[in-house]
Amino acid sequence: EEVPAAREWERRDPAAAASNAAVERQRNRYLVVDALTRATNAGDCGSMEEARSALMEAMRQVQSSSTAQEAMGQALMEDLEQAMGQLRTTAEYEAAGHAMVSWIQC
Repeated sequence: EEVPAAREWERRDPAAAASNAAVERQRNRYLVVDALTRATNAGDCGSMEEARSALMEAMRQVQSSSTAQEAMGQALMEDLEQAMGQLRTTAEYEAAGHAMVSWIQC
């Protein structure tokens, strides 16, 4: 089986790979919390495009991570998708989105 050069070390050192996966999970959690915070701040200022952009960037990063298919990666993606759904319009955000996006952060 051919392994990309960037991942060759994972095959040679499984313990380090497991440790790095744990770091990757925490990094993704941080990315999502940061994106939700930025989306809430942007939404509160009426900038739905900026709010959606923050969430979309976090979605791209989580999806491209090595732990994206794990339960935590999937849960983080669900949280981001749920928050994105509340950011379609300013009216929707004001009605329910702020509470939803803020609640997901906790």
